[in-house]
Formats: sequence, structure tokens, C-alpha cells
Amino acid sequence: MSSVNIFYDPHGAAIMLESGIPFYMCPGDLTGHALITLEEMKELEGFRSPVGKAVNYFLKEYYRTCSALGEDVIDGLRGQSLHDPCALDFIVHPEHFTYGRYNCRVETESELCTAMTVIDYEATLHLPKEEKNLFFVDTVDREAFVQYFLDCIRSYEA
Repeated sequence: MSSVNIFYDPHGAAIMLESGIPFYMCPGDLTGHALITLEEMKELEGFRSPVGKAVNYFLKEYYRTCSALGEDVIDGLRGQSLHDPCALDFIVHPEHFTYGRYNCRVETESELCTAMTVIDYEATLHLPKEEKNLFFVDTVDREAFVQYFLDCIRSYEA
């Protein structure tokens, strides 16, 4: 579930978090760091399969749009963040990431902060493990992520 889903249905998000189903959150602050640099994007220019060509085209257009908005530099690297591929990489290669287990609640009643998530990072609530309902993914190994992304696209080149 993305933050926009929580925003539009905070009550549904609260129900889901309280359901007991393991929930992993890959926030935009994380996925923004799953950035493919301009140098790494150049490799896509040599791809000739329909998939490789399409990814190259769409990634260039996505970069053009985001860079016009000033959203093309993260941690001093110029390139394009790959938000959805980052979340998918977590499913396939959780070893590319670090994450912790916390208690999370969704504010559903406040006039000022409805739909905001409140995460007990410091364990100030002293809750037992079974009440920690969220696995919060906080870092990505950018190089491993990009290698996996390019390998996926490269697999269509054979």
C-alpha cells in the first residue's frame, strides 16, 4: 500500500495494519534512493529487444519529466529513481535492503493529520514483538538494485 492509498482510505489502512498480516512498507524516501544514474542508463541504449527499447524510451521520458521538476539528483547522483521496480526488487531480493520491525498506527480522527502514519521507531511504547505490525524498509543497496534491474531487462536481449 502506498502513502496515497493511506491518504485516500486511512480507515482501510488502519484495519489492514491491525489485521495481523505481515506488512512491509517501502516509503518514497527509500524508493527515491533506488536511482539509476545517467551513466547506467546509457547501457539501455544498446538494447535491441522490444522490451529493452521500450524501457530505454520510457526511462528517458520519465527522466526528462522528473529532471524538469528538479527531481533528478539524490545523494549527489544524477539519474532517475525507480520507485515501483524498487518495491518489486524487495520482494525478490530482500537482501538488497535493510528493515526493522515496529508498531505503526494510522491517524483516522485528527483534523490536522488524518492519514498520517505514526511509527514507533524508538520503541517508546515498549510493545511486545507480536504487536509490532510493520516491517519498515529503510535502506536499499543501490548498486545491487540497479544490477538486478539491468539484468532483468538484459534477459530479453537473448
